[in-house]
Amino acid sequence: MPLSAPDDTIDRLVMLAADYRAEQVVLLGDIVHRTVPVPALREQLGSLASRLASVNIRWIAGNHDLRLAALLEECGLRGIVLERDLVIGPHLMTHGDDAHTLERLGAGRLIMGHEHPAIHLGDGVATSVKCPCFLVGKRVMVLPAFSQWAAGGNVRSGRYMSAIAQEERFTHAFAIMGGRMLPVEL
Repeated sequence: MPLSAPDDTIDRLVMLAADYRAEQVVLLGDIVHRTVPVPALREQLGSLASRLASVNIRWIAGNHDLRLAALLEECGLRGIVLERDLVIGPHLMTHGDDAHTLERLGAGRLIMGHEHPAIHLGDGVATSVKCPCFLVGKRVMVLPAFSQWAAGGNVRSGRYMSAIAQEERFTHAFAIMGGRMLPVEL
């Protein structure tokens, strides 16, 4: 939830929840960039909660969400529980800044945020674009940042912040280009 110039993060999330008739939305952490009690952030948090009131929002705390629970309480958003991770079926949903063992998974995947993956695509001459992407390995899937404000790190560098991503061998990326997804082998 950036506090930058016009941002459509909440609008896009509400639209996707409506389009897919979502019963549940899982926020994989870094819900805010920094927990500061400014009116604009309070407004955005209130808007997120009210505009998705018909959906069960699961709030997973990320490394940027320190003091978020207190800020939610100050905003009058009581009863919101910040979770460290969430199991849905065979899958473990987490932010990804903690060390998790993949042994907990069984047959499922670990689905995480934290890395904000992006990939550079170009024609090899002069035209290139940086696209947010999904990063997929055998046991781990890393979701791109939902906010367009979080630019993302280049997945082709092979450098990752989290121990989870460092241990995984990623084989594919799915670049988001406008309203399309483009599969890319790594």
